[in-house]
Amino acid sequence: MKYYHGTNIYFKNFDISKSGTYKDFGIGIYLSESEIFAKRTALWKGGLEAYIYTYQVNLTNIRQSFTVKEFRTASIEWLKYIILNRQNGIRCDYDLVIGPTADAHAQEVVERFITTKKNPSANDYKRLQAELMPKTAVDRQLCSTQICVKTQRLLDVFNSSRIKETKLK
Repeated sequence: MKYYHGTNIYFKNFDISKSGTYKDFGIGIYLSESEIFAKRTALWKGGLEAYIYTYQVNLTNIRQSFTVKEFRTASIEWLKYIILNRQNGIRCDYDLVIGPTADAHAQEVVERFITTKKNPSANDYKRLQAELMPKTAVDRQLCSTQICVKTQRLLDVFNSSRIKETKLK
């Protein structure tokens, strides 16, 4: 399957030390199944240049050799994992985390939730989950699956699987 990484930085290989914290799935390098989402991310980051890097990887093979955590839907468990990472930058023992993309709107909604709900109830999480569900076909396309590669060992697999780099500007 193809995965795309959009950024405003030119690089030859991924380096886990360049990853930030307090993101959806924590420290790691993020890629999307959606080339459109990667393009929007690259352009949104600003700067004089923007790039999309394309990787061809087989997740079935990766699952056999690496630890993987997967969220199949934008579930309550997914929300709690995102909130924990955004608040605390938690560390985990996974090489790869897979799940729905939280777009810019979702990021704003989650940040508002974090700052206003100190002890959220189950109903608070259900309301948040409903608010985050994509409403249109365009939203569903842009909120595709994201993957977060959390270890350099797995990043090296991706580094050897780059098939294309595209300069956007």
